[in-house]
Amino acid sequence: MQNGLKFILLVLLLTILAGCQAPRQEEIDSYRAKQIISSSFINFNNEESVKNQTTDFELILQEVENFGKLRRTELIYGAQTASRKTLVSSPKEMRELAYAWGEGDLKYHILLPGDEGRLLTETFSATTMSTYNFSYIINTPAKLVSNIRTDLYIGEMETGFQLGNLVIQGASVWFIVLDIFYALIGLILAIIMLPIGFIVGFITSPLQTLYDIFPSLIGLLKTMYYAVRNFFY
Repeated sequence: MQNGLKFILLVLLLTILAGCQAPRQEEIDSYRAKQIISSSFINFNNEESVKNQTTDFELILQEVENFGKLRRTELIYGAQTASRKTLVSSPKEMRELAYAWGEGDLKYHILLPGDEGRLLTETFSATTMSTYNFSYIINTPAKLVSNIRTDLYIGEMETGFQLGNLVIQGASVWFIVLDIFYALIGLILAIIMLPIGFIVGFITSPLQTLYDIFPSLIGLLKTMYYAVRNFFY
């Protein structure tokens, strides 16, 4: 009993300390850019637009439109600057971002990575936090496969993979090690945050928690479908 209480207090302390960090916008380095590209679940061996035309991220976004992949990657890319004020004013966008992160982003988000750097539990309702954590857990195998596939593709390229002014080149083995690390840490955090995120989200946003229940039901069915479909894509 005492050990369980100490563990809960430790998690709460780490959460509070994370929330005390100075607000800052998340930087996009080579590895983070690779994660964002992988969220589109491109099969580099089959996508003619990738093989024959370009490796530029913006042009790939224009080409990869089926099965909601374009929308998911755009949300993850745009969330690098997402603010609490913007998301709170649009619960629909908040739910879409939660599913986009859960389905496509290997990185587990404790903080809102935009210009305010707030805890997600200060922004997401209990329903949205629960769907994010559930979606993250069941989609992790597909996301890990997609990221490793991207790693191997980048490792084969001589000129590198371009995201704006950033060129991702080589280091495929190191990227794979990071992928496995991110997946394991993300799973642990998602499991821990299932109950904690629900409790905190309900305390901070009780009404929005109730409003989000019905709109989230269809999203739950879709995220379970994507967990299977994207793994075999």
